[in-house]
Amino acid sequence: MENALELTNLGVSFGGIRAVKDVTLRVAKGERRAILGSNGAGKSSLFNLIAGEYEPTSGRVSMFGEDVTKKPIHLRSRMGLGRTYQTSALFPSLTIIDHIYLAVRGCYDGRMSFGRIFASEKHMQAAETIAQKVGLADMMHRTVADISHGEQRQLEVGLSLAGEPRLILLDEPAAGLSQGERGRLIELLKSLDDDLTLLIIEHDMDVAMEVADVITMMHDGAVIASGTPAEIASNEEIHALYLGAH
Repeated sequence: MENALELTNLGVSFGGIRAVKDVTLRVAKGERRAILGSNGAGKSSLFNLIAGEYEPTSGRVSMFGEDVTKKPIHLRSRMGLGRTYQTSALFPSLTIIDHIYLAVRGCYDGRMSFGRIFASEKHMQAAETIAQKVGLADMMHRTVADISHGEQRQLEVGLSLAGEPRLILLDEPAAGLSQGERGRLIELLKSLDDDLTLLIIEHDMDVAMEVADVITMMHDGAVIASGTPAEIASNEEIHALYLGAH
């Protein structure tokens, strides 16, 4: 099976601090993988290395069989990489469809040549399709200021779908959600196309266990275990480190 992502002995240091230590991972096309670990485990630094926001101190990043270690962020995006962030950066006065349309338009040539927007315009049609996929079609003309935090998280997933990505990095998509909102997010992530690869950082163990096929645990910048949700749930070392058991 083709790998969507391959990390080989990947590491990054900031001064004398090794934030990520020799991480080697193989993520298959269509796989749902969760990256778990306590604060400071190196999860966000790992995502920034994959996305191209950090330059690695050592190792290699490959996407869909191509070495992208030296490629900038925008070229990785054009290869099919999408991403959400832990902290929202939405515009309160813009509508849901405004956000998605701008995200879609920004993925293609001519994105700076704005003219009058028609409902039949192909980028608007693509934006409306995405709004439908993430469950926001009925409210797509509402502003971000008028929707709930959970709906904003749904919108962020929608933004990551602009440009028809093949691999999406989701950075704590369930952060701050209520129990009901978490349930809707889980159903949304499980409904995405089977050939879309998801890599998820998540503190919410329930979300990770429901969505992920494989769970990778990090501690102190290194991978300490990988396995199915059932294997991770029964791992005594993980309980000791992650849940504080003795």
